[in-house]
Amino acid sequence: MSFMKKTGKALADVIPGLGKFTFDSDLGTVFITSGTGVIGYRVALSLLEAGHKSVRVGIWYGDRQIGGDDKSFAQKCAETLEAKGAEVVDFDWGNEASFENALSGAKTVFCTIPHMDHWSDVFPTFLKKSKEKKVEHFIKVSFLRKGAAAERYRSNVQFAEFHGTCDDILEHA
Repeated sequence: MSFMKKTGKALADVIPGLGKFTFDSDLGTVFITSGTGVIGYRVALSLLEAGHKSVRVGIWYGDRQIGGDDKSFAQKCAETLEAKGAEVVDFDWGNEASFENALSGAKTVFCTIPHMDHWSDVFPTFLKKSKEKKVEHFIKVSFLRKGAAAERYRSNVQFAEFHGTCDDILEHA
């Protein structure tokens, strides 16, 4: 159990000057790209539990299987998110056709992108489709950005280079 749940305190009670978090009911639809990932799943749950009414979550129904039952990991995540009020849509970074439905009517995108083959084509295509669909806010989980430490990682760690390049593409979009 988290500290916040144990103590019943809000984040604003712990961090002075933060104020209360509220969600404007006109915020629009938030699309979260990776509903089976640790970050995307938790962001979706947090938005729903905070009362946000329009959360769309992309789920990849790939071949990941956990446990001994017949349901896939993706099915389990989708069922939990739908029970909390999310709209769950098929989303596959490798299938550009899935971008259309996922982004339709979305005002905000919360993007966590996995390392994959052809990412240098996939990410710009997704970003372009986001612009076509008139997404107003695009939040991407980033890696190290600036400075000597970041450059050492970007030049030696493929995953860091990948995220840094995606960040650069987003910055210039």
